[in-house]
Amino acid sequence: MTTEQSNPVAPATRTLCTWARQAPAGAWCQYHVGALSIDRAASRDLHELAETVALLADYGYVNASQMRVPHDPDGATAYLATRTGQGYPPPCVLDCTISAVDFQALRVIKSRDEYLSATRALRYGLGVGEATAIAIFDRLKQLGMVEKASSGGGWDVASTWRARVF
Repeated sequence: MTTEQSNPVAPATRTLCTWARQAPAGAWCQYHVGALSIDRAASRDLHELAETVALLADYGYVNASQMRVPHDPDGATAYLATRTGQGYPPPCVLDCTISAVDFQALRVIKSRDEYLSATRALRYGLGVGEATAIAIFDRLKQLGMVEKASSGGGWDVASTWRARVF
């Protein structure tokens, strides 16, 4: 087996998730080269990829790391995900049924205190501003992931998505 086959480059979320499902413990995958915090602000796809790596790392499924690219005149950094052989990430994220960002948003809405509105919970739970929380919530509504709560007030994770995600 060549090094390229053992340690692929995953420039997209679907590629990374496919690799992660099949990779043995200790295998690593490069998912970005550059300045991730700057580059992801300019690319929704890269932001989604970085959020997916972070979620998989939170669940102990991969270790996220970075290293300087040797002899690079710009001082670029390579970002790597290493398969741990442990952890149990949400299957709906690993099979790309739902994005890591949407999963995190639904998790926050599902587990929020009853006195918090959904958008306030998103602000607090995801650490985003009001405009971003509203945009995330509007996206969840458009996708049918949230619905008016059966108790009469507020919003909740839609029953169809609750069954698929949690």
